[in-house]
Amino acid sequence: FLDRLGPAYRRFEKVGFEAFRDSYWRLYSRPDGGVQLKTAEGVVRGIARGVDGNGALVVESRNQTRAIWEGEIAL
Repeated sequence: FLDRLGPAYRRFEKVGFEAFRDSYWRLYSRPDGGVQLKTAEGVVRGIARGVDGNGALVVESRNQTRAIWEGEIAL
């Protein structure tokens, strides 16, 4: 694990989350599936559409797409 963590961390330092975005989304349990998030602003319900280059969850809700930075996900 640590043998792989070091190089991945150095890559993250150089190019950020963008380099990991596609592989992260492939491992996400419900791509393009319904989600409910409890955030500081309230509950958000929608369809998980991906993650942005900074790591925020992209949710489509009420004909809008928005990046969610924090919250508790309920599937």
